[in-house]
Amino acid sequence: MAFSRYRNNHSLDTHINNSLNWLQARQKPDGGFAEDSNAQAGRVFETAQVVKALMLAQSAGNPTAQNSTFQNVLNNALDFLLARQQSGGNWQDGLLPTLLAAQIAPQSQLPDTDGDGIPDSVEIELGSNPAIADSSQFAVGNGEALPGASTAIVAGGAMVQQAFETDLAASCGNGNYAWSLVSGSLPEGMTLNTATGRLSGTPTQVGQFNFVYRAADSEGWSEDVLMQIAIEAPPPVQVPFMPEWMLAVLAFLLFLIGQFYRQRPTTR
Repeated sequence: MAFSRYRNNHSLDTHINNSLNWLQARQKPDGGFAEDSNAQAGRVFETAQVVKALMLAQSAGNPTAQNSTFQNVLNNALDFLLARQQSGGNWQDGLLPTLLAAQIAPQSQLPDTDGDGIPDSVEIELGSNPAIADSSQFAVGNGEALPGASTAIVAGGAMVQQAFETDLAASCGNGNYAWSLVSGSLPEGMTLNTATGRLSGTPTQVGQFNFVYRAADSEGWSEDVLMQIAIEAPPPVQVPFMPEWMLAVLAFLLFLIGQFYRQRPTTR
């Protein structure tokens, strides 16, 4: 890693390495760090800061910070901090040491197979293929979307609480496929027949369900396809519509019937 300013090249890794070596020399036998070179035990405040610096150097790709020696330095410092957390959850009865120590957890990175900056789990929810990088070239609506690759193949016509089935498809291979679910999930109540590629069942929940399935033939060819099943609610009950003229006729007939019964002589 290097940067240039005023025509002078400066190697950042050299400065980082010098700093790491200086810090390593100040690690105490208990695994902690202390600014006082004469101290025999580490301190939570300084140790938490050193741990953060080592983690940042590792995440930046510094080879020295990533080697086994400094990984041991980091592990010993983490053990030091974890061993000194008090029963109440704090460190050294202080707010600042606790805040620093609470930030030592390494950051986790969500899988991003296609490297487009969108995690696989998010792409499945959005209905895009986690194996193909998203770009404006494949935007839906410009005529260049690839069903099953950049956009989902939509299987419509499914209705909640009603039996539904559909057959998965593959674009190539020798026709002797094994089918499997790679990511995402099927609607509740539906299952995949891994031998025939048929999805069937009675869905129990309304919604759009995105998933990626794989078709693999007996010669080693395979294909991942993005698909969506849309489960719809049953249509509302249609109330028969009666035009106004019919309502008027009906009202007139009821009026006549009422008049007829009023004028009928009563017998005693």
